[in-house]
Parts: sequence; C-alpha cells; structure tokens
Amino acid sequence: MKERFLLHLLGYVRFADSIEVPQAMTQDGLAAAADIELRHVSQYLRPLLRDGTVRERPAHAEGIRQRRRVYDLTETGKHEAYRLRERLKAQTVRVRDANGEREATLGDLAAEPSEGMTLLDLARRSEEGVLDLSAPVPPGTSTHVAMAAEAPRVDRFVGRRDELASLTASESAGRVFVIRGVAGIGKSTLAAKACETLRATCNVYWHRMRPWDTRRSILVGLGAFLEAAGRPALRSVLAAGEAEEPVPLLRDELRGIHAVLVFDDVQDAAPEVPPLLRFLKDAVAGTSDARMLVLSRRAIPFYDRRDVALHGVVRELELRGLSSEDLVTLLGAEPAFPATVGRRLGGHPLFLELVRASPRPEGVAQALRDQRRFMEEEIYSELSEPERTTLKLAALYRVPVPRDALLANPVASADVVLDLSNRSLLYSNAAESFQVHDAIRDFFAGLLTPSEREGLGRFARNQLRALAESAHTDGDPVACVDFLSNAFALAVDSPERVELGEALGDACERIGDLPSALTAYREALRASPSQEVCARLHRKMAQAFVARGEAAPAGREAEAGLKALEGLSSPERGWLDLARSGIAELREDWGRSKEKGRAALDAFRASGDRVGQVRALYSIGYADLEDPRGDPKASEASFLEALALLPSLGDAELTARIHIGLAHLYGDRFGDVARTREHLAAAEAVDAPKIRRSLLMLQAWIHLDLLADFPEAERYFREASALGRRLHYTATPVFAAYGLALVRYFRGDVAGARSDFERFAVEAEDQGFPGYAVEGLWMAAESSLRLGDVDGFRQALATASRRELEEGRASRPVHVKLFEGVEAVLAQDDAVCRSAFEQALRLAGRGTPTEAAVHLCYAHCLYGVALHASGADGEADAHVAQAREILERRHLAARRAALDATERELTATLQRARMVPSA
Repeated sequence: MKERFLLHLLGYVRFADSIEVPQAMTQDGLAAAADIELRHVSQYLRPLLRDGTVRERPAHAEGIRQRRRVYDLTETGKHEAYRLRERLKAQTVRVRDANGEREATLGDLAAEPSEGMTLLDLARRSEEGVLDLSAPVPPGTSTHVAMAAEAPRVDRFVGRRDELASLTASESAGRVFVIRGVAGIGKSTLAAKACETLRATCNVYWHRMRPWDTRRSILVGLGAFLEAAGRPALRSVLAAGEAEEPVPLLRDELRGIHAVLVFDDVQDAAPEVPPLLRFLKDAVAGTSDARMLVLSRRAIPFYDRRDVALHGVVRELELRGLSSEDLVTLLGAEPAFPATVGRRLGGHPLFLELVRASPRPEGVAQALRDQRRFMEEEIYSELSEPERTTLKLAALYRVPVPRDALLANPVASADVVLDLSNRSLLYSNAAESFQVHDAIRDFFAGLLTPSEREGLGRFARNQLRALAESAHTDGDPVACVDFLSNAFALAVDSPERVELGEALGDACERIGDLPSALTAYREALRASPSQEVCARLHRKMAQAFVARGEAAPAGREAEAGLKALEGLSSPERGWLDLARSGIAELREDWGRSKEKGRAALDAFRASGDRVGQVRALYSIGYADLEDPRGDPKASEASFLEALALLPSLGDAELTARIHIGLAHLYGDRFGDVARTREHLAAAEAVDAPKIRRSLLMLQAWIHLDLLADFPEAERYFREASALGRRLHYTATPVFAAYGLALVRYFRGDVAGARSDFERFAVEAEDQGFPGYAVEGLWMAAESSLRLGDVDGFRQALATASRRELEEGRASRPVHVKLFEGVEAVLAQDDAVCRSAFEQALRLAGRGTPTEAAVHLCYAHCLYGVALHASGADGEADAHVAQAREILERRHLAARRAALDATERELTATLQRARMVPSA
C-alpha cells in the first residue's frame, strides 16, 4: 500500500506548494487510487508520515468549499517514488489483449495511449495474475455515500414537477423541507425521486421513523452515515459512551458536507425526537451544503411560523391528489381506466395503483364510498387464501423484511409474493426488502383472528429474531434494534418477553441508548420468575452504569443482583463480582477492585468462561497498574495472561486496550522502551478513533519522557490534539498543549515554554482540572527562576495560592512544598526551607514509580539548589546526585538532559536573590 500511495502522489509533485490542489491529493483521492476503503487510508498513511516520505498540510481541494488535509511527497519521498517507478517500468508481466497473450514491460504498456491507464493502474491490475486488457477497466469508486435502503424504489414517477424542482434545485441547498399529506399520497415516492436525482452530487441518508425509535438510535444511524462520509466524530463519541452531549457535534459534522437527510413517517416518532429534529433543522440551515426532508402525515412541532415566514429556513409542501393531466399519464388511455375513476379517488396515487392492478377495474366506481369498503370489496374479496395469509403476516412486520421472511411461511410462494407486488399490495425498497403500505397494514392487521395472531405472530417473531442476529453479525446495530423492537411488540407469553426483552436491552446498550436499554431490561425483569435471569439483568444494568462512571446506581443494581441469587450457586456471581470490581475502580479503591476482580476470575475459571477470564484479568492488571502500592510484575502477569486468551475471542478493541495497558506499564513502571514500542505497534493495528487517540498521547509522552525524541514527541502531540478536536474530546488538546510546552522547555526555549505553561494552567482550571493547573503554575514558576525572574516566580505562587485552586493544591502536595521551600530560600529562612523540602521528599514517594521519580527529582534538585544558595555545597551536591541517579534509573531521558542546566540557572538566580536585601 505504501508503494501505491507514493506512485500516486508522484503524479502531483507540481502542486507541492499550491494553495488549491486536485482532489486526488486528499484521502478520498488516495483511497480511490489505491482501491481501498476510505477508513483504512489513515492506517497506511501513518508510517509514511512518520518516515518523512509524505507530508500532510491543509489546502483547498478543487470543487470542495472547505479546506481539507492533503498529502505531498517530501524530497525523500520523491526519490523513493522515482526509484519505485523505474523498478515498476522494467517489470515484465503477462498481458492478454485483443491479439492474444504476450509479455510486455509495465513501462511499455503505460506508454501505449490506447490503453489509457496509469502505471499504478497497470501495476495494481497485474497483481491478479495475467493482466487482462481486453476486459473493461473497473469504474472508480464513488466518493458519495448512500444509506437509503429504506427508500422505496421509484419505477414510475408521474407529476409533482414543481415540488421535485424545489427539492433538487441547487439554490435550495441548506433548506429544510416539510412534506405533508395523507397516507399513500406519494410523500416517500417524491423524496425518493429527489434523492435519486441528487445522489450523483450528494451523500444521501434515509431514516424511516418507528414508534420505538429513540433520540439515541437516530443519532447512531446518523453517526454511521457521517463516518462513512469521512466525519467520524459523532460515531466515535457515541461508541465511547461519553457523558458529553453528542448533539452539538452534528453542527460541525454537517458543515461542509454535501448531504440530503430524509426522515420518513415522522408522525410515528416518539416525543423525544422532535427536539432532535429542531436541532437538525438549525444545523442544516446553518450550512450551505446540506438539506433535510421531513415526511409526515401531520404537522410536527419542530419548527414555528417564524422559520417559514420570516427566516425562510423551512419550506412546507402539502401534497394533494394528482392533476387531471397526471391522471391520464398514470392510468393510460385504455377505456378500462377512465379518468373519472381517478377523480373519484381524489387523484390518490396509492389507490390509483390499486385500481390499475384490480381484476375488475370497470366496476370500481361502485365501491368508492369509503376506503375500508374499497379494501373489502375490491381488494380482499379478490385475494386467494394464501395471498390473504401472506398479507396478514406482512402486516405484522413494522420493518422491511427480505423475501425469505415471507416465503418461509408454508402458505406463501414466490408466485404469491410476485402477484401481490404486481397488484401494489406489497412493495420493495432499494434493498430488495418487502413491506406493505401503512393503510394496507392497518386494514389487514385488523382482520387477524386470535388464532391467526398467535400462529402468525410466533412465525414473525422467529423471523425477526433471526434477522436481528444477522444484523448484529453484519455490524448494523440500528437494524438489530428495529427487528428486536418489532419482535418484542409481538411477544405475548412471559418466557418469550424475557428473552426478547433482554436481547433488546443488549442491542440498545450496544448503541449507547441507556434509557431504552434500562426499559427493556426492566420489562424482562417483570416477566421473569428465574433467580439467575433476574441477577443477570441487574448485573447488565450495573455494567451499563459502570461504563458511564455512575458508581451509586451501579452499586444498587449489583446489590439487587446478589440478592436475587440468595441461596443459589451460579456462574452469574462471577459477572456480578466483575461489576463490583468496576465500581471500586471508579472510587479508586484499588484494593477492593483487585479483590473483586480475583473473585470473578476464580468463578470464570471454574465455569470455563474465557471472555469473563479476559475481562477479569484486564481489571486486575489495570488496578495493579494504577494502584500506587500495586505490584508491576503482577500487573504484567495479568495483562499477558489475558493476551494469551484473546486470539480465540476475536475482540480487536479489547486486544488493543490490553496492548495499550502493557505499553503504559512498561513505559511508566519499568522504563522498558523496546517492549513499550512492541505493544504500541500491536495496538496500532486496530483502526478505531478512540484507540488512535489514546495511542497518540501515549506515544507522545514516551517519546518525550523516555526517548527525549523531541521532533517525534511534538508530532504525536499535534496529531493527538487535532484528532481530539475532531472527535470533540475537549481535554485532549489541553493536555497535548501541556506536552508541547514541555517539549519547548526541554529543548531550551524556557521563555516560550513559560508562556505556554501559564496558558495551560488557565485552560486546565477552566476544564475542571485544578491539580493540573497547579502543576502548570509550578512549571511556569520554575521557568521564571531559570530566566532570573524572581517576580515571575512570586506571581505564579500568588496565582496558585488563590482560593479557587484549593482543591488543586490538595492534590499536588509536593508542588505546594516546593513553592514553600523556594519562597523560604528567597526569605533566607533556612529552617523553614529545610522543613519544606524534607516534607516534599516524604510526600514524593507516593504515586506511581514514574510520578514518584519526577517528584523526587524536583524535590532533590530544588533542595540541592537551595543548599547551594545558602552555602552548604557538600550536602547540596549529594541531593543533586540523587536526582540524577533517579532519572537515570527510571530512564527519564528528557529530564536528565535538562538537569544540569536547570540546576545551574536556578542556583544562580537564588544566589543573586539572597544577596539583595529584602524589602
């Protein structure tokens, strides 16, 4: 893949310094040239950026309003690409064309204008064996996303010319359209036709509302669509289960993206959905590239008159019956379909289609008194028994289902389904799934007898459960929720409601919809007489709360689960102990976390549950890693044992998490750079934004602290900051800025670093990290002393002493004592100075080994400097030597490199300050 990227970019070296470049230099262009999915491009670009063969920069891509990240070859990259091109041109391949098979070099083939393919195209196609030039070149991959499986297929479209022109006109971009009308009037058909017209230039998203849809499920669907369109932030935040409100991300994600969003059947939406539509309305109206279509049978309160009359944000389209001219076009000129019939039906497209498909259209005028009588006399009476049963079954499905979900019924057949489709009683959508129109569904559902409802309902539930399982396997969580919600609505007896309720709760939890998950679990609880099932449901609710950092409700559910198991021996006790381990972890009670983790591990080993063993081992290993008194060797053993169990489970993200844990362990506890890098590389193989963000920050700190590789550390911090902003992890850019300030500090730009530390302290306090604010102020104070600015030191001390940072000072006692000690040196109070630094040394031993090493280094170094300033040089040298030994033993290369200059400059400042009489 590296070679494909280099060869492709070689064709665009002339744009290296251009402000506007071809789209081929974007990630979309690289994906198309290399014939890979867009989501994999970053994974293959990273090594090239790291090796310095490719550079990344912002630029305007032709035809795109917003600036994009584009990629050029560096000088090193050009030389490598030139060598690669010459090697490829000399490569001999077997070719098949109109004259038969022959051998030729790729260079000769690329020079033949008749072939019209680049060297990269030829090289890629030659990998398949014989290079077949007689076959047409596969078309390029479209960069537009279409998630419109639920949109109806438009085989015939009549009329609605003005409405269609409004929906598709380029000047209408950024507008919201509300399309209203009675059932069957053609709302969905009009929107589908508009999407069909716009698909060549826009990304298309279609969502059909159902009664069980929640705000979260709609956001998950939008997140999947936006990720496919190159905007992963919403999907990543939803998948991470962040407490942050994800809706505001939509405004940024929709900006600059050519898209049409369609929400169908909005009259069925739950009460929590209109506020989301209101936000989407505002977000879409604030862009110049997106539009939204809302289809409903009645008015939906997500906008008001000002949006229509004053602001022009919303345009309302009220669909009526087809005109006389359109009726003639639709019904044709045959005498059997007189236009008077169409007028009697009010130009209603659905019933006009039913008339056309009727075996006795000439007598239809007698049955037009009302809709139900028409359905009874002209539709139902003409159906065979298998056709009636098939439509009754279809009426139970509230979601489109594949043909097999109908044909699996013994009374159905392919001929029955085809005949019903020809009569417009069944219709298929773009995904070749079948459904019935709402008006027809309501009619046939009302005809079900109790025995039919029981028998057909059982059959439909089994089909829906199988479809849910397939959707889960295929990675479509929203479809899985839809199928299970439909099945749960049909369930009557308790055992099935328990099973389906639990499955639905699991599916809702997978998409992060906690309220719906809790509702489904509690519905299942009410129907379950089983102690073990009740315990499991309580445990799943506890786990959901733990994932969101809510210890109190998690504890209540865990206790309820244990109570349900009273007097019963069950493997579920292991999962409850694991949940309790997570609760203790939230409370930073590391001893209890390990205790419950080990209890869970024993239970999982006894039952042979390998998934449980991995999760318990990870929990134990993490607790030992974070516990200041934890055993690093025990943490390592837990992580490695979990890693050995993982290949058979296939959980890529959990595997990456364990590799990150090991990298953190080897870097922070052991200072082992080689093994740290080994596990970082293993974690990098998982292409997930959240994993990538964690990796970038960990890589940055390792390259800074352990390797003193400042250019690489800076690059990682900047990448992490950019990704954090894109994913709306607001803390990531703040801490990346702290890392960049330390890079400047260790490089010797102390004055520039001081400004950065002061800025970080303000941002950390604003973000709610008072301890880090105090830490940043200490670094600003130390920088001031190195610069000889005693007043700057005292200003930083005064800022750190504010009442608002009381909590921060409590969490950074070593820094507080360092401030006190240095202030005592300046005041020439040697007794207070010694007392402060002795306390700092005692306090510094707490925390993880790396953290303790850094704090001990600060304390010993500053103590030595203070003693030098007071003339106790022998004792001072011993403290500085201890600081040096700690840094060397812990492999903290950056701080070791800066120690001598820091000691020299601090000593000079304090000695000068003591010679000046105090005011």
